[in-house]
Amino acid sequence: MNATLKTHPAANTAESILNVYEKVAGFVAAHVAAYAAAAEKEMHAQRAIRDLYGMSDRELRDIGITRGEIEQAVRGQAQ
Repeated sequence: MNATLKTHPAANTAESILNVYEKVAGFVAAHVAAYAAAAEKEMHAQRAIRDLYGMSDRELRDIGITRGEIEQAVRGQAQ
């Protein structure tokens, strides 16, 4: 006699819900990680900008930038 095991419909539903939760958790984790990386990059840029603004015009000239070029130099934006 061949006995076929049947799963309860609620078990399939629970498994489906778990799969959705896992996908949502992965999606959220990826976006939180991307946000954290962007926030860290911005924090470093702001620190560099603050440090450069603290330098004298001569020191800035020695490294090849003017006070008006500080943000572009730090953020890598071409004029």
